[in-house]
Parts: sequence; C-alpha cells; structure tokens
Amino acid sequence: MLEKGIFTPNMEMHPLNFTIDNVVQILQRQAELQKITIEFEPLATEVIASIDMMRTQQVIINLLTNALKFSKAKDVIRVTASMEPSTSNEVALSSKVTDSGIGISDQDLSNLFTPFFRSKEKLS
Repeated sequence: MLEKGIFTPNMEMHPLNFTIDNVVQILQRQAELQKITIEFEPLATEVIASIDMMRTQQVIINLLTNALKFSKAKDVIRVTASMEPSTSNEVALSSKVTDSGIGISDQDLSNLFTPFFRSKEKLS
C-alpha cells in the first residue's frame, strides 16, 4: 500500500534498546562472516516508546544491510540510540548507523528520500 501513499503505522509500546539490539543480533552472523564488527551503543536507560516495531526494525535492517554491503573486512559499524529533549513533556528518540563504506554520491543525494530509488552506481 505504500506505493499508493496509504500507510497506517501499528503504534505500540516497545523497549527501544531491545528493539534495536534484536536487529543487531539478526545481522551479527553476517557481519562475522565478512569479518566486520557491529557495535551497539544503547540508551543509558531503557526507554519504552510508542513505535511501529516492524517498520522500525525494517529501517534498521535496511541501514545495517547497506552498511554491511559497502564495508570491508575489519571495518566497524556503529549503531547508536540517543534521546534529546524536544518539547516541554516530550523527547526525541533517534537511532544512527555509522560505517566507513563508500557513502552516497553527490548525484544520488538529491534522491535520498525518493521512494524506491536505487543508485545505478557499481560497487567499488
């Protein structure tokens, strides 16, 4: 339904560190086979947040899969979770995947948020 612009997230309360760590564990074996290290830096305190667990994990899987695809043996991929004050009674939660792969070309940056866009560049 996403292609038609129809999407209703399934928001439920889930522990954020646990949700991210599950994804890291799923891809840990692949990383080991490629001799790549995945490090997860969780929030200092577990936070229960209203998230669409399946979609959140899907995004992190996509980011980590891309990081693995474009990383070399002995590289380190870092996954971090952070929390910043937002409004008077809300906080902004975020997760970040950092790697040392080839990155996104300047040409493809303009299409970064274009649905279903894939770069035509070859792996180097």
